[in-house]
Amino acid sequence: LLRRHAESLGLPEGFSVLDQSDAADVMDLVRQEHASSLAGRRRFPRKATLLDLYSRSVNTRRPLTDSIADVAPWCADDHEQIAAICRGYVARKRQLGLVDFDDLLLYWRAAALDEGIGPQLASGLDHICVDEYQDVNALQVDILRALRGHGPHLTVVGDDAQAVYGFRGASPQHLLDIDRVFADIATVKLEGNYRSSQAILDVANAVSDAAPKGFTTRLRSHASPGERPQLVRCADEDAQVDAVCEQVLAHREEGVALREQAVLVRTAHHSDLLELELSRRRIP
Repeated sequence: LLRRHAESLGLPEGFSVLDQSDAADVMDLVRQEHASSLAGRRRFPRKATLLDLYSRSVNTRRPLTDSIADVAPWCADDHEQIAAICRGYVARKRQLGLVDFDDLLLYWRAAALDEGIGPQLASGLDHICVDEYQDVNALQVDILRALRGHGPHLTVVGDDAQAVYGFRGASPQHLLDIDRVFADIATVKLEGNYRSSQAILDVANAVSDAAPKGFTTRLRSHASPGERPQLVRCADEDAQVDAVCEQVLAHREEGVALREQAVLVRTAHHSDLLELELSRRRIP
């Protein structure tokens, strides 16, 4: 799509797309070129942090100083140098005919807003469906608004209670404000749950009730009530690991074999400290 409209969008012929690692390397090259102005700064951000600050500013459409305040307040005094490096990064990409993932969204937005290209893009779309809407950012919302303005229907699926990633400046606020952006949209709450017991859902509902804002939903189970779970608050990850190990051993003393017990985690790396502690305690 972008190659087809490259000339109209101001893209160089034969442009190349940078992945995250290559983009960080280009940022590092520009950082090194500013080395003389960074002399004496012991904590000036490295390439990954610089790229994150730049990307967050692009995707949220907020000033770089806001991104610094949110992500790296410790380098607020260096905002002028950081801005200079970001400008140099943009110039270097243009000079070499490179685009990064942020540019792809920027050019998509430019294409959708273009009076000639936008209608062409929308003409091939009857319906737009967006999953995980709690993880969209400001640029993506702009693209959707522009495309929908040319006719396609729009359906989004999202859950503000599962906004745990924050990819590229994503914010669940876009989901909470969706009826302001798309005034005629209808909201359908999916409250039937086919995976869990009502006892567990009662805890989930209680936790959701404590949120300062969000959609009000009451999850209902189609399964048997089940045993009441325990909600345990731990001071930190070390305390959490101790609590899990003690519970495992307590269940074993009550007659529940170790092979009949399991610890569920969202992603594999969340179990790293637990695995070390289980090994230290000789719990297979």
